[in-house]
Parts: sequence; structure tokens; C-alpha cells
Amino acid sequence: MKHKIKIWYTTGDSFGSQDRDEILEMEWDNLDIAKANLKRIKEHYIRYKVDNDFYGKKGYYYKSLSPEDKLIYDTKKTRDWYSTPESWDNYHYSICLKADNGNDWIISPFWVGYFETLNSAQIISDDNDMSISFQ
Repeated sequence: MKHKIKIWYTTGDSFGSQDRDEILEMEWDNLDIAKANLKRIKEHYIRYKVDNDFYGKKGYYYKSLSPEDKLIYDTKKTRDWYSTPESWDNYHYSICLKADNGNDWIISPFWVGYFETLNSAQIISDDNDMSISFQ
């Protein structure tokens, strides 16, 4: 069974915003690897939000994090998940996800940007017995 990650996010411009959802191109046979990648997405986004907090490092957004999420940020475990060590400092917010075979899959996340907000993410499966549609 194949597993994919679906992302729900908000995007827009100076005149308005809209909610969207997209499914990542990569798919996994190994559910544990898909779950690990979902966790990477969360930790990457926490790091991005805290580092880009309008009020400065450890400002408004940092204060709103749960103790577990503050620990994720404070330990800075996410730095190795970017395409190069310099990429974070240069504001290229690439994230490195893992494929089933252990290879790196580096993407530029569409849910990260000035007008973007990550709302949620979920692992979905291609098991047709788990859904029904009349269209």
C-alpha cells in the first residue's frame, strides 16, 4: 500500500487569501518513513516560524509553542534537514525528506513563504477500501 502526505495551507497576496491542499509527489511503501517525514515537516515549520517571528527570535510565536515544540526548536535538531548548512542562513527553506530506500528528497516547501501558513498535514493511503465517492 502506498502512503502520501497531504498538506493543507493558506496562501494569497496583499489583496486576499485562500485555503488550498496539495499532495506531495513522493509516496512511501513504509508507513514508518512516511510518519518520520511528517514529523520532519512539523519540526521544519516550527523552526521556520520561530526564526521568522515578526517580533524577533523567541518572540510572540515562540511563546505560543507547547513545551514539546519549544524543545524541538531549542535543540536545533532540524538544521541537518536543509539542503546545505548555509541554506538556512540564506533563507532558502528547503527540507530534506527521506525516500523508502533511504535517499534524500530535497524540496522547496510550497507551504512556506510570506503569505503562506501551514494549517495541517496528514498521511493518506491509496487503499480504495478506506473511502467512498459518488462522483
